[in-house]
Amino acid sequence: MVAMGAPHLDDKPVYSINQYAGQTYREHFLGLIKSTYPEFFDDNQDWDTIIADTKKQAEKDIDAFIAENCQKYVKPCMEFDVHAPDL
Repeated sequence: MVAMGAPHLDDKPVYSINQYAGQTYREHFLGLIKSTYPEFFDDNQDWDTIIADTKKQAEKDIDAFIAENCQKYVKPCMEFDVHAPDL
């Protein structure tokens, strides 16, 4: 998710990466494949390995995205006009 127009960021994008949502989607998708082709997984004992490998690949993809799109030593000042306790 990209947010634009955050205060004090001079219209620079702010990336928000939700790793839990990605993991849930991957596991649901793999579960759908497993339920569609159960004969493959009946004899295959690699389900945990498949899940672990997809998580490792996702972490590599996220790290590559961060390295390509984010500056290493820039820490933006995130000040918002509305705060949760004020609502």
